Amino acid sequence: MEMEQLHHPKIRGKDMTLNIRTMRGQPPTLVFLHGLASSLESTKGNFLLDVAMKYKLGILRMDYRGHGMSDGNFTECTLTDWKEDTLLGIDNFTEGPLLFVGSSIGVWVGLLAALERPERIMGFVGIAAAVDVTRHLYQTLSSFEKEALDQTGLCKTYSNHADPITITQRLMDSGQNNLLMDKPIPLHCPVRLLHGEKDTDVPYSYSLELSKALESEDVHTILIKDGEHRLSREQDLALLEQTIEMMVKNYHKNTPLTKPVDRISYF
Repeated sequence: MEMEQLHHPKIRGKDMTLNIRTMRGQPPTLVFLHGLASSLESTKGNFLLDVAMKYKLGILRMDYRGHGMSDGNFTECTLTDWKEDTLLGIDNFTEGPLLFVGSSIGVWVGLLAALERPERIMGFVGIAAAVDVTRHLYQTLSSFEKEALDQTGLCKTYSNHADPITITQRLMDSGQNNLLMDKPIPLHCPVRLLHGEKDTDVPYSYSLELSKALESEDVHTILIKDGEHRLSREQDLALLEQTIEMMVKNYHKNTPLTKPVDRISYF
């Protein structure tokens, strides 16, 4: 099995390039969609590379513009931009069926992209889904943060688990233009949603609401009672791997997977 290949495609109409890494393997190809202010080198991003190697699956990992090693100013980016980045990645650097794995706002980005390429998506795994999160984000800001956002178009908000995250009015407006859960979501592939009940950044009610909005009849929502937003503990990652393994097995109609290679430990 080959190692990851690096790609730096130019964004159409922009003097910017994206940071994309791919590894060829058996179908389906995993596509990792990271969260806000994260990157392909996050704990989950590296773990999914491990999973792809273990089961000899293909994988695509990428940094959206304004993130990681991709070009772009985060404060100028929108959900639509990140959806277009995802489409650029899968259209140019993958073949065949795809299994999307999204984290937090990456679930929203992934769904927006999946709805434009439904014939290629064989499954979707959502971790701490933050779909339509901008609907209520403004109400969660402090009076100081609201004032900064209203006056300057951006503010820094503090998560319980991360460094300050910059929220822009541009992102809020883009969220309003890309809301999904105000109507049925016409995605019909198997979907698995993992969410921690102790998630104070994105309450698990978001995943419950998303489950109801999806038109697919094959949707399972798994709540982790002691789980928080990141779901990056060893037991959380083990559950993620089990979920992916089962979806791949179901895709291949329960035929045995290729014998795994030795596992790489991140713990």
